[in-house]
Amino acid sequence: MGAFDGGAITSNGGVVLLAAADRAIRLSQRLSECFTDLRLADAVRHSVPDLLCQRIFGLALGHEDLIDHDVLRDDPALTAALDKRGG
Repeated sequence: MGAFDGGAITSNGGVVLLAAADRAIRLSQRLSECFTDLRLADAVRHSVPDLLCQRIFGLALGHEDLIDHDVLRDDPALTAALDKRGG
């Protein structure tokens, strides 16, 4: 039987190109060196470069509010671009 629910799709395909450009010029990595991470090391789940990627990519995709990132967490293109597994 066929399913017509669309499955895991995205309208954010441009994020793959954006992530490739970020890796090529190391923008998020270089920007992260401008910050001093004062968080407790044992409690850190996401690195500063990862947090910068989330914010930069979210803005580039038109999601200016941080609340939108809850939806982006499950976006297949963003997950693939960031080399992360869902969940």
